[in-house]
Amino acid sequence: MRWILLVCLSLVLFGCGGGSSMGQSLYHDDGRVKPKVAFVTVYDTSGSDLPWNLGEEFADRIEGRFYQQNKLFLLKEFSMLSDPAILSSPSNPFIGNNEWIREIESRCEFVVFLELIQHEYLPREAEEGMINALSNRAFDLNIAMRVKVVDIRGAHPKAILSEIVKTKTTVPWQYTGFDYQKTAWGKPTFSISPMGLAHTGFAKQVASQIEEYIILAKANQ
Repeated sequence: MRWILLVCLSLVLFGCGGGSSMGQSLYHDDGRVKPKVAFVTVYDTSGSDLPWNLGEEFADRIEGRFYQQNKLFLLKEFSMLSDPAILSSPSNPFIGNNEWIREIESRCEFVVFLELIQHEYLPREAEEGMINALSNRAFDLNIAMRVKVVDIRGAHPKAILSEIVKTKTTVPWQYTGFDYQKTAWGKPTFSISPMGLAHTGFAKQVASQIEEYIILAKANQ
C-alpha cells in the first residue's frame, strides 16, 4: 500500500505540466527516490563546419543515454538558459559560483550544463619513422566538452563536477572516405560511420560521468 501511495504521489507532483517524459518513474525499483535533474542543453562553441548542429546531436545522445540508464529523473526546467547568448552574459554558468540560479524557481536538485568547445576532424600529423606511408593519411577526431553539474539543494549552489572531458579518435585511412556533408547526423549511414561511432562513445562517457557524480552526491546528502 505504501508503494502505491508513493507512485500516486509522484504522478501528482511530477506527471503534470511537462515535468517528466519518456515514461519515467521518480523511484528506483527498491523505492529510493532518484535525483531530480535539469539537463539544460549542449552549447556548441566548437566552430565546426559540419552541416548540422552538433549541440543538438550531443544533447540528443546524452539525454537519450540518461533515459536508457534510468538512474536520474529528468525535469524539463531551466529552458530559458538554453540560449547560447548566456555564455557572454554575467550569468555564464561555467563561470563563478552560480548564485543566480537560486533566483529561478525549480523542483530540481541538480542542474547540468555542457559546452562543446572542440570538434576537429583533421588529417593526422605525419610521424617520423612510419614504415607504411598510408598511415600518414589517417585522420584524427578531437572532441572536448566542458561539463558542469551544480547541486542546488542547499542554501548556496555548489559545483560537484566542473571539468573538460576530452577524447581523440584516430580514423585509419581506409575509413576516411565518408563525406560528412552528405553522410550527416540523422541519416542511417552516419550511425555506422567512424564519426558517428565516436560520437556515440563520447556521449556515453560524458553521461556516465555525470550520473556517477550526481548519484554520489545524492547518496551523501
